[in-house]
Amino acid sequence: MALIMMMIHHIVFDLWYAGLSTIHPFTGFMWYWQKTTLSLFLLLVGITYSLYAPKYNWKELATKQIRRCITIGVCALGITAVTMIFIPVQPIYFGVLHCITLSMLILPFMHNRWIATIMIVVIGISYTLAKNALPYTHNYFSPFHLYNSGFSSLDYVPLIPWLAVIIAGSIIGTYILPFIQQTVRTESRVQRVCLWPGRNTLFVYLVHQPVFIVIIWTILQLQK
Repeated sequence: MALIMMMIHHIVFDLWYAGLSTIHPFTGFMWYWQKTTLSLFLLLVGITYSLYAPKYNWKELATKQIRRCITIGVCALGITAVTMIFIPVQPIYFGVLHCITLSMLILPFMHNRWIATIMIVVIGISYTLAKNALPYTHNYFSPFHLYNSGFSSLDYVPLIPWLAVIIAGSIIGTYILPFIQQTVRTESRVQRVCLWPGRNTLFVYLVHQPVFIVIIWTILQLQK
């Protein structure tokens, strides 16, 4: 469901950016749609972490998290590089993949619910302070919601406050885990096909936008 919502948001954005639609992706109803979609994705990052983390000891978990961090981080840097080349006015310096990358390193330290809850409170306070901070002259601390008035990005998901959503997901996951452990699941071939996108979210995330862009570019060429 989150993937479908994401694709709808990106279609609306791409059509608006290309001048083929007047529906703005970041105002009105679509603003709520985008924030809800982002919240779902980040909650699922935390939830899934809590479901797989107990399967490993600390060393194995650290290795797994570092590998995930490298994989997602490389993709995030790739998106930054591509947008700096093709959309230099609004490059993506710190988008959703950048946020998830760093969360992979932070989540192992949120193993206790009380620690996680305190961290959420700290992030909430930091977000309030950041919003009321004096104007910044640079964007070096943009991952923490501190940037100057000229900052602009096509995708901006700072750790403050969005890391709190990921941590909240990890807390939710601890309550789901006992039910998962008690369930013996068998999957049919149809179920495996339906579950494939959710199990390969990063691939779907990276591939669908180029596909949409090629389709829209083709439409624009046919209109000439």
